Amino acid sequence: MFFKYKKISKSDIIVFHQHPFNFELKKYVLDDLRLKYSVIDETVFNINPKIILKSIINLLFHLKTLKSFSDFKVIYFLSYIELHNSRVVITNIDNSVLFQKLWRLQKNIKYFAIQNGNRTKNELSNSNKMHLHNFFCFGKYDIDNFKRYGHTAEKFIPTGSLKSSIFIDKIKKKSQQKYDICLVSGWKDFLFDDNLDFSFQGMKNNFVQIDRFIYDYLKINNYKTVIAMRYGKEAVEYNYYKDYFGDMVELKDRIRPLKGETYRSYQAMYDSEVIISSCSTAAVEAFGMGKKVLLVDFSEDNRFANYEDGVWIVKENNYEVFKSKLDYLFNLNSADYKKETADYANYLMEYDHSIPTYKKIIFTLKNSLNEKS
Repeated sequence: MFFKYKKISKSDIIVFHQHPFNFELKKYVLDDLRLKYSVIDETVFNINPKIILKSIINLLFHLKTLKSFSDFKVIYFLSYIELHNSRVVITNIDNSVLFQKLWRLQKNIKYFAIQNGNRTKNELSNSNKMHLHNFFCFGKYDIDNFKRYGHTAEKFIPTGSLKSSIFIDKIKKKSQQKYDICLVSGWKDFLFDDNLDFSFQGMKNNFVQIDRFIYDYLKINNYKTVIAMRYGKEAVEYNYYKDYFGDMVELKDRIRPLKGETYRSYQAMYDSEVIISSCSTAAVEAFGMGKKVLLVDFSEDNRFANYEDGVWIVKENNYEVFKSKLDYLFNLNSADYKKETADYANYLMEYDHSIPTYKKIIFTLKNSLNEKS
């Protein structure tokens, strides 16, 4: 966190949080609106006489609502947005606590959150509840789950995934079906720390067991397999998979450019017949694309992949069950698979190929900006 002097000019839209995906948000959504926008970096405080005065006024007005010292940060960004005379605030970080606090104090401005990842039972069942204004969510599944676990939004807007819609409509290369299996890594470095907290042991066990079952399956099936990694070759993840699988798999590391996203994981999934994962958002996005997906959750309460039973999921911690599910998917032709899964895939990821998610968001924002507050 640091301070700098900066004048504030009018912006129609505020993008809340510096985020790697803001490049795509700008290129495929904001540029189409042809309006002025500003990006708020939560770690930077822009100071000038106007914002100091405005912050003091807001502090006095909202003094009774402040519960902790950290709420003074809310007052600052509240003042910052008001001085921009913005009509819309949008974020890719749908679970941002600061973003949620702001809209509850600023009812005259429309706040939009774009879902950027799966909100699993493991996350939604905790005590920190999300309360959003307008929520571009993946599908009706998220609406039901939000309500089930006590989270709210004044308006749910099921639109599918912004990121996968950009890939499908703008980025993807023609699939050459290079791989039989794509394992989408859910790697987290801390899971392999020696002092791992007990509460995360189940997540680690789930990931490790999936790797064991895939290893055993590849020993008896000559399937070309790729692992879509979460990080680059310099990370611990790369060495783990290299040591574990050796030459049995190809490792596709995730390269993060200075701007935007390479979509290497999405292309790897697109080029594969069957995708395997535990709680990866990308795998659920692929399910929405119509790809064959096997989601795996061996936890006792299905906290990582809390989905209905079907060809798309395995819950029994049993290799023979895992093997039979994979065999079934490989033997099922694409047309029959889509017929069997289309309704549930759309329930999880409401994607319309005729109107991609990014275009739905543009349309909604245009309407909102044209309405009177």
